Amino acid sequence: MRLIEQEPGKWDRIEEAASACDRLHRYGEAIALLEREQTIRRDEMTDDQRRQLSGRLGAIWFHQWAARADLRGSIGELRQARDLLQDAVSVDPAADETAAVHLALVRWLIDSYENPTKTWPAMLSAYVAGPDPSAEVIVKVLCEMAQSETSPGALDVCFWLTRELQHVGHGDLAMVAALRTSGLAASGQKSLSAFAAWINEKAGPLTDKLPYPSIDQEDWGRSYYRHLRNVASERERGRQAFIAAKLATGQHPDTHAQFWSGWTEPPIPVEPMPTLLQRWFSRDSIQMIGLLAVMGFGAFFFWLVSRPFLHLARA
Repeated sequence: MRLIEQEPGKWDRIEEAASACDRLHRYGEAIALLEREQTIRRDEMTDDQRRQLSGRLGAIWFHQWAARADLRGSIGELRQARDLLQDAVSVDPAADETAAVHLALVRWLIDSYENPTKTWPAMLSAYVAGPDPSAEVIVKVLCEMAQSETSPGALDVCFWLTRELQHVGHGDLAMVAALRTSGLAASGQKSLSAFAAWINEKAGPLTDKLPYPSIDQEDWGRSYYRHLRNVASERERGRQAFIAAKLATGQHPDTHAQFWSGWTEPPIPVEPMPTLLQRWFSRDSIQMIGLLAVMGFGAFFFWLVSRPFLHLARA
């Protein structure tokens, strides 16, 4: 700590060191670094800087709580995370959308432990502080949080993302999110809530409970999900190879500003649209044609059987 404080730009170095400790799961050290900065800079920090620091501290307190074996026994850490995140968004929740949605997840988790018999709201926005952000904003932040499948609460994030996508009318993408939730549950991921068993039980067959507008949408969702997983795996392999090459030269993302120079994110996959031929010969179209054929045959059969009776009636 003394060496960090003696260097120019010391606060940046302290925050970089805290970020590195957080990624290494050395949460106590990360918290100690930021709290030290908080104490030393108390009189010189602006309100915005103080709130930003509270947001970073709140996230690390949450990570420390999530790493505990006894989550219920350490709920005090979760309340600490809530208070710090609340401070981070106390003036304008829209100024830090990530902290606002992060706070909503923490509030839900606390609620699950403090009120185990309570009926959960359908939407995560019920736990958002201040004016409700748009559903699109919540979806955007949840998508960003869901990118790391090893982050604490990844299963819970994907579970809520599925619900939010359904709420905004994106049934096809809700299918993709539901498949991701099921995949995480199958890989051994657990919910952090007091109802972990219930969440994991629901996460497995979650895709069976979505209101599909059509059979083809379900087929599309499963096919698109496989495509996205392949793209994501390829991107991660390239990223890890890039990191390994940079580390071999002695560079590190926490100490070298140009570490990511040369890395280019692959293009975002474009949502595939069915061709006209696929629409004509889709399972839905074939089923509709079959239904119309059965109805037409039934009408013809009724007319054929009732013809003699119609003649008698006229006679």
